[in-house]
This record gives sequence, structure tokens and C-alpha cells, in this order.
Amino acid sequence: MQTYLKSRPALVQLLLFLGIACSSLLIISGLGGILLSAITGIPLRDMGIYNGAKGTPAMIWNLRGLVVLQDFGLFLIPSLVYAKFADAHPARYLGMRLPKHASMWILGIAVLLVAVPLVEFTGLLNQRASFPDSVARSIREMEESAKRMQLLMLADRSIGNLLINILLIGVLAGLSEELFFRGVVQRILVRAFRSPWPGIVVTAALFSFFHFEFYGFVPRLILGILLGAAYWYSGSIWVAVVAHALFNSIQLVAAWFHPELAGGETITDMSALKLLPAAVISAGLTAWVVLRMKRSSDTSYQEVYGAEADPYSETNELR
Repeated sequence: MQTYLKSRPALVQLLLFLGIACSSLLIISGLGGILLSAITGIPLRDMGIYNGAKGTPAMIWNLRGLVVLQDFGLFLIPSLVYAKFADAHPARYLGMRLPKHASMWILGIAVLLVAVPLVEFTGLLNQRASFPDSVARSIREMEESAKRMQLLMLADRSIGNLLINILLIGVLAGLSEELFFRGVVQRILVRAFRSPWPGIVVTAALFSFFHFEFYGFVPRLILGILLGAAYWYSGSIWVAVVAHALFNSIQLVAAWFHPELAGGETITDMSALKLLPAAVISAGLTAWVVLRMKRSSDTSYQEVYGAEADPYSETNELR
């Protein structure tokens, strides 16, 4: 008798997965926080409090440690544990296979790169979003806190620090977030909707929401949709992981050469009108690359879900 979690209703799967993620975060952050405090000498009560853009080496390593604990505790470990209980072949469940067509590597990376002007343009518009004063104040405080943490991690402009940041913010974050959002959440939601695109879009919305940077919600939503499409059409989580990690790493390198980018000063001072032509071209190129991925794809709903597919639908070849 089939007892794996993938046979359960989609809502049950999602709730169980979130429960695993919350439990894992509590355990890993608790135990890891104690160890991190002992190593860096920073008390647990002071962790996560960064009132300045500069800090001691201990503070910087403490911040790096918190990033690692979050990536492992909230994203990576829960995804691997859930996949173990969801399917007899956990790696296959998470899409850990090479794409059938080598061109998907290029298309998966290209779709994020050509979308950059569109993403920056929507970011400018998103910055002008209007919220009630109390909500806006809370959002700004969260984003200022996140910005201080970014500046702290980027303060040391040595090559060594850049490589560490690429490893943590680029590679580790790209891997852990893709396994969590695309590998598990998107897989569950596509099944819930019995169609890929609603699942891709809702997953991208959750991906953006849980970054808790709401003045950047729309651009991150777009990036999430493109990563979801890259995963769906390639059939390989590695395409999304590489694209995500490379995109993050390029941003880090750009901020290393131009530190003012870390504070978002250049983007917020730019005119949306000046970016509009580039954004329109970017949108067209992005749509074209997605269409190329779709035409090159062999992925079908039936192939991904097999016995999980709706036996009563007229066709499961949802592309």
C-alpha cells in the first residue's frame, strides 16, 4: 500500500512540510545559536541586532553563522527530510537530475539575465507602493534591518570576503531556497492546481513574501516565476539552482566593485521613465526565452506526477 506523503492531499502535504520546516528551524537555530554564541562570544539575546553598517570580525562571523543556520534549518534540511518521506526516490522527487536537453542550462540562466532591466523597472514602481502609515513603518524597519545586515557582510572588500559571500549568499542560498520553494512547494502546488503555471505563480508569490521585503515584492515575484518556469520546463532542479546562484553571485560581484549598489542608492535614484524602453525590450526577450524553454521541453504533468496525476482528467499533458 502506498504510504508516501506524495499520495496525500496537496493541502495536507503543504501543512506537513511547513510543520517540518518550523520544527527544523527551531531545533537547528536553537542548538546552532548556542554553539555560535560560544564561538563568537556574542550573547544569544544580541544576535540579529545590528545598529551600524560596520562591525567587529566576531559580529560578521556571527551574521554569517545565522545565515547558514537559516539556510540549513529552514530550507535545506526540511526539504531533504520531507522528500525522504514523500517518495521512494527522494532525489528524483526533488528534481535532482540533469536536464534532457543541454540547451536548458543556457536558457535557464539567460532568462534571468535578460529580465534584469524589467526587474529593476518593476522594483522602482514597487518602491512607490502605498501602505498605511503603521504598516509602511514596519516594512521600512524590516528592510532597513536587512540592509544593515547586507552592508555588514559586504563591509570587508577583500577577495576572501567576496568568495565567502558568494558561497553563502550565492551558492548556499540558491541551493537551499530552490530545493524548498521549487523542489517541494512548487511540486505540491502544481499538483494542487493540476496545472503548472498557477502552481509556479503561487510558489513565486510565497517565495517573494517570505523574504519580507515588500517594497521589493514584485521584482522578486518575477524572478520566482522565471525560476519556477526554468525548473518546470527543464525538469531539473539544478538548472534553477545554478541560475539562482549565478544571479545572486553577479549581484554580489557588482556590489563589490560598486559598494553604493548594496544600499540600493543607484536604483532608487534612477528615473523609471529612463528605464522604461529597456524594461519593454527586457520583457519581450524574457517572454521569448520562456517560449523557447517551453518548445524545447519534454516535461509533462503525467511524467512528473505519474500515479499522483488526476486519473479523471481528459489529458495530463499540461504544458
